[in-house]
Amino acid sequence: EWYPCRSVRINIRKYLSETKVPNLPKTIVYSLVHNTQMDKELRLKIKEIAEEFSKLKGFEWEYDIFSDFERSIWLCVHDDNQLVAVTKMIKYVGGIESQFTVWNYHNPKLSLGKKIVYFEIDAASGVLDTKDYLYIGQGYERGSVYKTSFAGFEWWTGEEWSTDRAEYERLCHRDSSINTLKELARVYKGKD
Repeated sequence: EWYPCRSVRINIRKYLSETKVPNLPKTIVYSLVHNTQMDKELRLKIKEIAEEFSKLKGFEWEYDIFSDFERSIWLCVHDDNQLVAVTKMIKYVGGIESQFTVWNYHNPKLSLGKKIVYFEIDAASGVLDTKDYLYIGQGYERGSVYKTSFAGFEWWTGEEWSTDRAEYERLCHRDSSINTLKELARVYKGKD
């Protein structure tokens, strides 16, 4: 169920002890929906938000976002009863991974993309009964540097879990500078 990568996780206890509840309007609430409970209307709305988000970001989906049916749990964020953001989470034996988050930027000043992590942690440590870590995907290239801003940030070096933010950031920036096979070979040979 796991694959070797520069994985990133959040130590839940540390995050909760160092992070304040995000300042969001009281109209914003979240709920959890298992794939097995999802109706056609919700599925279409999630797909619409994902397509809108990917268009805004210039991303292309490389797989079916509704894959991994049995283990998928959707954290659905509503603002005034309108679905505005979702995080697809995958439940593993002994852990949970936040696979991706998309939102419709209905109110960009909310910075909902970053604040939704609080809801993910709350769900993981509460209803989903994960006490130790929330895995938040891979950590490659400049686009993953923001993950260091979360209290409880840890990353997999290939040998151990590290809290060295500076080294993680260095590696992410280095990843983004690799443009040729020759440059990749140089890194592979340890001449980084």
